[in-house]
Amino acid sequence: MSNTDRRRLLLAAGGGVLLSQLGKPLQALAAGTQEATPGGSQGAASGSAQGARAAATGKTAGGGASTAAAAGKAQAASRGVSAGGAAAKAPAKPLRVGFLYDGPIDPYASSHLHALSAGYVKKQLGSRIELVPAERVTEGKEAERVLRKMCADGCQLVFGTSYGFMDAIVRVAREYPAVRFESNAGFKTADNVGVYNVRYYQARYLAGMLAAYASKAGVLAYVAPIPVPEVVQGINAYTLGARAVNPKAVVRVYWTNSWRDPGLEREATYSLLSQGADVFTHHTDTVAVAEVARDRKLKFIGFQGDYRKMLPRNLLLGSVLPSWNAYYLQRTRSLLDGTWGPDRTWGGLADGMVRLDVGPAPLSLKARRQLSRVRQQLVSGRRHVFEGPLRGNDGTMRHLGGIMPDNVLQKMDWLVEGVIGRVG
Repeated sequence: MSNTDRRRLLLAAGGGVLLSQLGKPLQALAAGTQEATPGGSQGAASGSAQGARAAATGKTAGGGASTAAAAGKAQAASRGVSAGGAAAKAPAKPLRVGFLYDGPIDPYASSHLHALSAGYVKKQLGSRIELVPAERVTEGKEAERVLRKMCADGCQLVFGTSYGFMDAIVRVAREYPAVRFESNAGFKTADNVGVYNVRYYQARYLAGMLAAYASKAGVLAYVAPIPVPEVVQGINAYTLGARAVNPKAVVRVYWTNSWRDPGLEREATYSLLSQGADVFTHHTDTVAVAEVARDRKLKFIGFQGDYRKMLPRNLLLGSVLPSWNAYYLQRTRSLLDGTWGPDRTWGGLADGMVRLDVGPAPLSLKARRQLSRVRQQLVSGRRHVFEGPLRGNDGTMRHLGGIMPDNVLQKMDWLVEGVIGRVG
C-alpha cells in the first residue's frame, strides 16, 4: 500500500481527524467522529482516568444496566430467536482486540491517549469487536506473559503501545502465527507483525518556533528520557524550529534516562532553570516538569496531555499531541475485512496523526500566522524539517543537502547545532 493510499484510508477512517488546532486552545474534538482531547470533558470518552478506562474496555463510564427492551432482545438472542419469534441466526463472534499499555491510564500519561483511541474504535465498531486492555505492563518477561495470555484468550489483533514491547511482540508472534500484532515505535516486522508511529518531530519543529517566540532569554529547556531515535529527532526538530525564529536560540538538554522518574525530572527542571532557560518542555511521561513550571511560573509546552487544569493560562504555550483514532480504526477494520498486512506506518501532520495545539497563553498575530504558514508547508511537502545542510553540535557536517531519508532519520543518534548537551 502506498503512502498516498494509506493517507486516504486514515483520513476516511478518522472522519475529520485532520485538524491543526493552530491558534485555538486545547479542546475536545466532536464526539462520535473525532478524538476527545486528553483531559477534556467533552465527547463520549471522558478525559478523566475513569473515562479512559471505561473507553479502553468498551464500557460506558456509568457501566449501568441495560433497558428492559435490550434485556429482552438479549434473552431472545440467547434462545436463538428474534424479537418477533422467528429463528435467528447466531451472532458473529466479536473480534477480540488487545491493547498493551506500559503505564497507567491517567490524563497525563501516553497510555491515556491510546486508551481513548481504543474506546473510539469500540464506539465505531460496536459489537463487532471486544477490547482486552492491560495497563502498567513492564517490558520483557511480563510483557511476554501478558501477550501469551491475550493470545490464549482469543485475541486476534494486539496493539503494543510502547517501543519497549517490540522484542516481546516479535517473540510471541512466532508462537502465534494466526494472531496479528502491531508494535508502536518498533522497527522489527514479520508476516504477522506491523509497526507504526507518528512523526512527532514535525510538531516538535512547530513547538520550537512557538518556544522561541515566547522566550526572552533565547535559552530553551528540554527534559529528555531515553536517547532513542524518536527522542533525538524531537530535540533536533525543536532546536531547528526555534532557530528558524531566533538564529541565536539554544536548547539545553537534561537526560533522565527513564521514561518515568518524577524526582529526577524535577531535578532536571530546576537545573535547567539555573542555567538560564525560560521556556520548558519534555518527552518524559509524568507531570513533574509541568508541576515545577506551575510552581515557579515558567512558560511550558506539554507533551501527550492537556495541561489546562494544571497551569495558568499565561504559562501554557501549547502541547504536542498524537492522534491514534484513524490508525487504530483502519487497522482493526482491515482485519475484519481480510486486508490486514504487516505494514510500516509513520504518519505525520498531513495524516492527522500528530499536531501542535497552541494556547491558551497569549501569542502575537504575527507568530500565529507564521506558525500556520509553516504548518501548511510541512503538510504540503514544500518544507521538510530535516533538509540539509545540517551540522551537528560538535561542528561535524552531518547531512550535506537534500531531504534526509526515513531510513537515516530512524537511526538518528546525534544532536544538531544549537543543542547544548550530548546524547544520553
